[in-house]
Amino acid sequence: MRTSTHIPPRNAHLDLSRAFTTESRPQPSPTFFTTTSHYSLHREMIKKPIISILDWDDTLCPTTWLHFRGLLVAHGLIDGVPPMEVETFEEKVVPSPLTSSDRQRLELLEHQVLELLQLAARFGPVFIVTAASLPWVVASAEHFLPRVRQFLLDNQRQCESKNAGIERVQVVSARDWYHHQIGTGSSQLEWKCATFEALCSHLKLQDVFARLKTRTDLISIGDARFEQEACVRMEMKASEFLRSKTMKFVEQPTLEELLEQLKMMSKMYDPMCQYDGGLHLCVSRKETSSAQDSFGDGGRFVDNALETLQLVQIDRMAALNGSAARDCDARLQQLLAAADSLTHKAHYAGHDHSYQNEPPLAAVPGARN
Repeated sequence: MRTSTHIPPRNAHLDLSRAFTTESRPQPSPTFFTTTSHYSLHREMIKKPIISILDWDDTLCPTTWLHFRGLLVAHGLIDGVPPMEVETFEEKVVPSPLTSSDRQRLELLEHQVLELLQLAARFGPVFIVTAASLPWVVASAEHFLPRVRQFLLDNQRQCESKNAGIERVQVVSARDWYHHQIGTGSSQLEWKCATFEALCSHLKLQDVFARLKTRTDLISIGDARFEQEACVRMEMKASEFLRSKTMKFVEQPTLEELLEQLKMMSKMYDPMCQYDGGLHLCVSRKETSSAQDSFGDGGRFVDNALETLQLVQIDRMAALNGSAARDCDARLQQLLAAADSLTHKAHYAGHDHSYQNEPPLAAVPGARN
């Protein structure tokens, strides 16, 4: 039996109570989220155009945790990275082997990553748009998320063969595409804005609107405020046929924080897609004094269920004005720059040729036209 779902009115705040769950707490009775999400994989999907764009580092891959756990150094993925002081992590970075406990925890994360990607792909095309390089995505997944790596490679091959039966999940390096098409320099915000625009242009959203008489939802999930801003900028450029919905994860998450956020996102994806209006959400740590302090007058706490995390709904202007440079963003980019250097060497030395012949934005060749 198809489950009926109440859709909140346009511009209303979502009721996000119980969006987070913990294993130690009794499971709640069916709510807006549990009713829609538990059956979303088994019932007919809503009939409207949706594009999903996800970040890689600290959104799907626990890059910061891997670094401070000493695993990136131990696996030869970074070298010579200066010490980074991060409040979330107190221990010093020393090379450390992957323990059986680490592997079990990463397998749990893999399950959640695959669940989210497969769910998003049932609504429409999915792109992992990273500020790093494609070899880094392949290498980090190979070492720590091997099932995710295989899933991405299978999708790449199926997309190349134009097999319509596969979930479409494709990886794009925003930095590499920008540098090849526009030039060096600029900011991560500009990289992602340009890539988002190229994707939307390739997918011919204006033609989709003319045919279906409905706007396409552009859903962005990432750990940086500039990703929210890039998504909102796209809506402002093409508001007639595009609507933005965003979710910002916490910066530099622990493995447990990232796992909980991914669980939450899988439960929320269906309701977010069905929500009739623009929507901008942020996960923050409860050490934050108020939503207004972090997000301005447009911020409002809407869920406090987790012990250390809370969910905030912000308005479009807060999402648009939230990309000021932060120390944690700079540290992560410093880490990725070091990782990119080594993974490029290994990649082109023959250790992994998965994407060697793939030009930037190989998933959307029409964007180069």
